[in-house]
Amino acid sequence: MSRSFRLYPTAEAADRADMAGMAVLVFDVLRATTTLTFAFENGATEAFPASDIPGALRLADELSHAGVLLCGERGGRKIAGFDLGNSASEYTSLRVAGRPLVFASTNGSRALLAARFASRAAIASLVNACAAARWLGAGHEPVALVCSGKEGAESEEDLIGAGAVLHCVARAGGGIEADEGCGRAREMFLSAAGDLGAALRATAHGSYLSEIGFAQDVAGAAELDRLDRVPEWRDGRLRAGRRWPGGA
Repeated sequence: MSRSFRLYPTAEAADRADMAGMAVLVFDVLRATTTLTFAFENGATEAFPASDIPGALRLADELSHAGVLLCGERGGRKIAGFDLGNSASEYTSLRVAGRPLVFASTNGSRALLAARFASRAAIASLVNACAAARWLGAGHEPVALVCSGKEGAESEEDLIGAGAVLHCVARAGGGIEADEGCGRAREMFLSAAGDLGAALRATAHGSYLSEIGFAQDVAGAAELDRLDRVPEWRDGRLRAGRRWPGGA
């Protein structure tokens, strides 16, 4: 039996959709879903997405008893007064192990919140692409691939990330009924696969991040299948989720 796959190119497009009964993967390759996957790999206990700074401050105040870390960025840079920005290198085990996070990124947090009513939801990026494909394979629901985009416009790096997951799904076998957006995403991944680092650097956001001092983040986000963890959305927050080792 074929399984339906649909791609939403921006958080705004996803926010208008009904995702009840669907399995959803959220992508913000540069950088939220990459960074959060590393945060959970290094021991963060949970993450609460916030769509804006005032909301993040309210959440942090409510969770202050739990030793929460206030995390996020605007314009790619750490928000003044916050504990951490949006660079995976900041989220070391020394810094985040055993700690909850309030996470307010410009685009990724909104995409995460758009998926909150799905049957299942998790985060994906290039660094855990095939693990995310295996997570999808644990169910039979229709699938929504939600790309965060950038301020209402689609982002090439998120489409490449979604394409990587689609490629892993296709390699594993089984029927797929994919929409046009999914087909385009997979083609973009296949075109970029020979040098993902160069492909990410060539995107508008990758170029911008490199210019403001985050070239290391762009390079790290291109490390295909470095991790096998798939953080999941549960009870209004992200949890570490389980590992999904093995072949594609």
